[in-house]
Amino acid sequence: MVWQKCHTTRFLCGVYSKQGKGFQSRRGTLGQRAHQEQTIAEALEFSGVGLHSGAPVTMRLLPAPAGSGIVFRRTDLDNFEIPATGRNVAKVSYATSLMRQSVLISTTEHLLSALIGWASTT
Repeated sequence: MVWQKCHTTRFLCGVYSKQGKGFQSRRGTLGQRAHQEQTIAEALEFSGVGLHSGAPVTMRLLPAPAGSGIVFRRTDLDNFEIPATGRNVAKVSYATSLMRQSVLISTTEHLLSALIGWASTT
């Protein structure tokens, strides 16, 4: 299994080995093997109840420009943004939580896996 995440001039490519070597990654210059970025065509909005909190939740997905990646925005905290990157992963015990400057977003794995399955990168 091979995945690639494109940026404007660099890409990160990882390979998972079934021979017991685990995951290996390498960096390189953006080339023909890299995938183009994709985003949604128009804004989408969902409302419901928070899975663990029981609080009312509204979620909006917005198209984004190339190179921006997937970013969570806390509108209840002055539009504070948390990019969905490895450096912002706070914990992964039964849920994937992202944190930046002590601001936490929990249970992001469901949305992230849907976006990846849909091939959306921004």
